[in-house]
Amino acid sequence: FPVTIGGASCGSFVDVCLQNEVSKVVALEPSRSFEILSNTFEGNDKVVCINKALSTNCDTKEIYTTDHTTLSSFEMDKQKAFDSDNLIKETNLTRIECIDLSSLKKDFSLPQIDLLKIFLHF
Repeated sequence: FPVTIGGASCGSFVDVCLQNEVSKVVALEPSRSFEILSNTFEGNDKVVCINKALSTNCDTKEIYTTDHTTLSSFEMDKQKAFDSDNLIKETNLTRIECIDLSSLKKDFSLPQIDLLKIFLHF
């Protein structure tokens, strides 16, 4: 069955899916983690890595990225509240590309998505 992951990070959930014999994984990651994700699954014909965020539209959006981690967020103040080790020193505003679900299905020939894992940002 096909799986789509919005916010795939470095790919740990992609690994779980592959261990459970999925037919295809579409892994979306708009942050600096994308480089790690794409390098990890390079050459794996079951995994498609996309450097975009899943959204309700295809507009570009702005996210905060950090200097010391691959962490990204639409609301960095909330992330900093959990940073007990004070790893977040500097943040930058970065524009990211987005794709909506219908475009994703069309562009990647997905007649259906059996499992969709996403992080919700309100």
